[in-house]
Amino acid sequence: MDPMNLLSMLPASSDITLVQVDAEVDQTDDSYILRLDLPGVELEDINLTVVGDAINIAWTRARRNWKDSFRGVLHCPRLGDPSSITASMKSGVLTLAVAKVRPAEGRKVEVLAG
Repeated sequence: MDPMNLLSMLPASSDITLVQVDAEVDQTDDSYILRLDLPGVELEDINLTVVGDAINIAWTRARRNWKDSFRGVLHCPRLGDPSSITASMKSGVLTLAVAKVRPAEGRKVEVLAG
């Protein structure tokens, strides 16, 4: 999977001209795994919602004298099932797992006489 197709993020505030998010995309036999490095973001400041094939991510991060906001959209390819998403946060890393969709297997149809 091409990480550039998976991850398209836009800043929530027009005050932010460039947002860099360190991201790592892996896969297992059953899932796509996305890890986002979010130092300084608290668990209660993360909001995840699923709409269709899009996973919407928003967070705020407080720094010394300012706070920044971020909003992004992850588009699941047809190979991923956004309704299966799980998320966890540990040591400033948000980990999302999306189950792979298995292609439908064909079946033989018996043709009956008459």
